[in-house]
Amino acid sequence: MTGKIGFIGLGAAWELRAPRILAGDYEPGGTIDISDKDQELETAFAKRLGVPLLLANVTQQVYQMARARGLNKQDGAAIVKVFEQMANVTVGVAEKKEARQ
Repeated sequence: MTGKIGFIGLGAAWELRAPRILAGDYEPGGTIDISDKDQELETAFAKRLGVPLLLANVTQQVYQMARARGLNKQDGAAIVKVFEQMANVTVGVAEKKEARQ
């Protein structure tokens, strides 16, 4: 490997979002509101087709938690803030970590 994480399924979304998450940059590219709406449409479509989406309800709950925290106009990657709060950890830059202490 050449310094990159070698998992199957990592692509452009990972390459573009991971550095922004680590830097604490959640300026919208696609907002939480849009991600939530898109997932709602995808789930409804899958239901009509009879296709199970095993974790769709779980991820929808995370987007709803993010919206409840007022993150709806931030980038979809801002859902990491929900997990940070749940786990009482901070992901990313040192300045952000120091601010939480």
